[in-house]
Amino acid sequence: MKFTADWFSSHIPHWERLLRPLAGQPIQALEIGSYEGRSAVWLLQEILTHPESRLTCVDIWDQEAVQSRFRANVQETGRGLQVIECQGDSVQALRPLTGPFDFIYIDGSHEARDVLTDISFAWPTLRVGGLLALDDYKWVGDVEFPPQSAIDPFLQLWMTQIEVLHKGRQVIVRRRV
Repeated sequence: MKFTADWFSSHIPHWERLLRPLAGQPIQALEIGSYEGRSAVWLLQEILTHPESRLTCVDIWDQEAVQSRFRANVQETGRGLQVIECQGDSVQALRPLTGPFDFIYIDGSHEARDVLTDISFAWPTLRVGGLLALDDYKWVGDVEFPPQSAIDPFLQLWMTQIEVLHKGRQVIVRRRV
């Protein structure tokens, strides 16, 4: 497999602990922001091992080389047929998706406005008991409002309906209601 960056591997211990109980079951997963597929590959190899499992990957893939690496990496897992690729803006890609999803990973943007939009469109598709992982919680960069500016209000507004399972560089919650 070919990757030019690794922003994912440090999250594996938390994902391993929280997602391992889903392994081998017919899981429906959604990933917003797939880039070259490092997290998608891990999900396909470690969790989405049931033949009926599906992973819907949403990304703008504005560089053909990046999308080609994504496709090649996913195909190398031998589970490429389990992947549904949605190229484009997340709002337009998420609008027709109804779920229910057992796991949703949001890592599409470092702009709080985009993160909040992705949460707003994805949350209704997450089944009760499902897991939502929000990336870049502690990210600081050259944006006016980083992801934490969107994630904190979500956590506060939905606190009675979620269980926070992990809060660090990522936030992972379970939907209770």
